[in-house]
Formats: sequence, structure tokens, C-alpha cells
Amino acid sequence: MKILHITNAFPYENAPAYGIFVKEQIEQLKQGDASIMHDVFFINGKKEGKKAYWNAIFQLRRQIKSYDLIHCHHVYSAFIALLVKPRKQKMITSFLSSGFFDASKIPFWISNRLYRWVLRNTDAKIFKDKIPDFALQDLSFHYLPNGVDTSFFSPMPMSEAKQKLNLAHDKKYLLFVSANDLHRKEKRYDLFQEIVKKLKEQYQHEDIEELHLVNAKRQEVPLYFNASHIHILTSDYEGSPNSVKEALSCNVAVVSTSVGNVVKMLEDIPNCYVSAKQDSQTMAELAHKCLKTQEEILNIDIRSHIFTKKLDNQSIIKQLIQLYYQLYNHSK
Repeated sequence: MKILHITNAFPYENAPAYGIFVKEQIEQLKQGDASIMHDVFFINGKKEGKKAYWNAIFQLRRQIKSYDLIHCHHVYSAFIALLVKPRKQKMITSFLSSGFFDASKIPFWISNRLYRWVLRNTDAKIFKDKIPDFALQDLSFHYLPNGVDTSFFSPMPMSEAKQKLNLAHDKKYLLFVSANDLHRKEKRYDLFQEIVKKLKEQYQHEDIEELHLVNAKRQEVPLYFNASHIHILTSDYEGSPNSVKEALSCNVAVVSTSVGNVVKMLEDIPNCYVSAKQDSQTMAELAHKCLKTQEEILNIDIRSHIFTKKLDNQSIIKQLIQLYYQLYNHSK
């Protein structure tokens, strides 16, 4: 079986973390079943703008017919694929969120029509956060979040992680994650700052400090999680945030806004909390509760829940390969 992955998010020289989750998933797929061949077609709109999508139409038209299945990562990639692929060729689209588009980049009335057109014309739809309510009975819709590489994101002594990052050993670090821009609007660094301020002033946590995971080298990323007491996610919206799974895999507690599938991921995990309100007071209270619990109880088991909830890479890859074979056998 030959599969072509079409994506507009993939690491390149000037952005090594851009779309890293797509790259790592494809690498895991190659290891999961050696009989399946995976190629990648990267539409680098981040670097080349709209021109990249226009050029992709002509480039894909020449090569897309030689593949058994097409797996598109993101709606824009799927739109281009649908313009050029043969009608009977099976296609999977991974939606990064349930139809949300950045209104600053494309008007809502256009994005909404595009989203629904891709839905109608895709054979299998993968959602990272949840299946939309209107499609709960539709078997072509699949809930399949990105998995986490539990061998890469694994616990290590906090003192060792702090030492490697040149951090103070007497400080408790609260982790803020935003892949390549600290002030990316939807990540809400302003809310994170307010939470830290309240923890210091209202709850007397004078030993806490901010830690920012932004533009870090890939090999250093697990160090940031292991050096932290809590990962605080303050986003306005997410699909299935990888940072939450990466924190859990490193046995690090999470306090988060109620976005994407975070409620489902953190359900029943000790000392992890989802805020019902997206305000600094509520989230500071939860972070305080988390820090106090850590003082009272040592060695809280967080990591094992990654496996029981099947959020590890191996579990996700098995399900995705099954979906590939299901579509491939249907196309014969």
C-alpha cells in the first residue's frame, strides 16, 4: 500500500518545530507496518504564502494518481487534494479542530463552506478533539488525537533537568508552551502572567517562576517539562494540545482552560485540573491547589494514565493503520 501525506505543517530549516507532530506521526507509521510506504508532500504556505498552494495544484496533479490512499493533514491541504485527485481515490482528512478557522486569515463564510465541502468529499474524517455532534452516528468520522512518544517524553529527576537548562534549584517553575511565539494571541500569555502574579501575591508562592517553552531545540523539550512543577495551558482554543500529553508523559501536573479534548484527557488524573472559567482567579486557585498537593503527597502517578487512556503513540498508530487497511480494502 502506498500512502501520500499532504500537509501544510511540517518542519523545515527555519522552523524545525513547525508541524513536528505530523512528522513524528509519519515516522511512527513507517515503523508500525513496514509493508506500507509513506511519502510526504509539504505545502509550505508558512514560508511561501498563497503561491505554495497554487504551485501544489500543478505538482500534485502529476503524482497523486500513483498512490492508493491520500492522507491530508488540515483542511487547506485537503482542499488542494480534492481539486486534483481522481474521483474514486480514497482520502482521509485529519482536522486539527472542529471546523475553527482564523478569521484574520480567511472570512468565516468562506471557511465554513470550505470546511463543509471537505467534510462531504472525504472518505474518512479524523478529529483530534471530538467528533462534531451532527456526526456522532456517522462511521466515517473518527476520534483519533495525536499520540505522545512516551520514550522521548519520559520522567527524569527535576534537579537534573534544571541543571541542564541552567535553572535555579530553589525555584518552582510554571511552564507556558507556545511553539514559536510567546505572544501568539490564542495562547494567552497575558492570562498566564496574571495567574503567576496572583499566585505570588494572594497565595504567597514567592518561590515560583515562569518558564517559557518557545523555539527550543527538539532534544531540549522534555527537559522543560521535567523542570516544571505545573504546565499551565491558558489557550482560548485548541484541538488536542500536544503539550498536555507531553506533560502527562513526563509525570507533570496540568492546569488548563476547557479547550479541545482537555477535559477528556485529564478526567480522573490526580492533581490535574480543568478550569470551568477562563479567568486568572479561578486558574490561580487551581494552580495553588496543585502546588499544595505536591507538597503533601510525593510521587503522584500521572504518567500511567497516558497508557490507560491510550494516548501513547503506539496505541494511536495501531488505530490509524487499521483505518488505512479498512479504506484500502474498500477501494478494491
